[in-house]
Amino acid sequence: QRKNECTYFCATCSFGPHSLCQHCLGNHAGHHLVQIRRYVYCDVIRAMDINPFVDTSGVQNYIINQAKVMFLNHRPHSKFGRPSGDSRGNSPSSNYSTISSTGDICRTCRRHMREGYSF
Repeated sequence: QRKNECTYFCATCSFGPHSLCQHCLGNHAGHHLVQIRRYVYCDVIRAMDINPFVDTSGVQNYIINQAKVMFLNHRPHSKFGRPSGDSRGNSPSSNYSTISSTGDICRTCRRHMREGYSF
């Protein structure tokens, strides 16, 4: 981590959540802090950090470094995946309809999700 990146947010301060660098953390001792982390060029947040503020019951968690995290932005589709149709020439809509009958799909990007998750 670079020393002057503002990757922390204070959720306790009365003037609303705002970003902090690691040098400002001492001024917020005892406050509820949330940290945005990087994982393979994607921004993630620990589920236990954000759950007190946001209902994440429909958001799929991933285990990274033994912690449950959520991606903050859309995850890019794999270049080798089949988002634009499969190798048999099926269209994306027919590919997705097959997926939806066997599991859940993301409401935003239509990526295959574990059962019970919407995002």
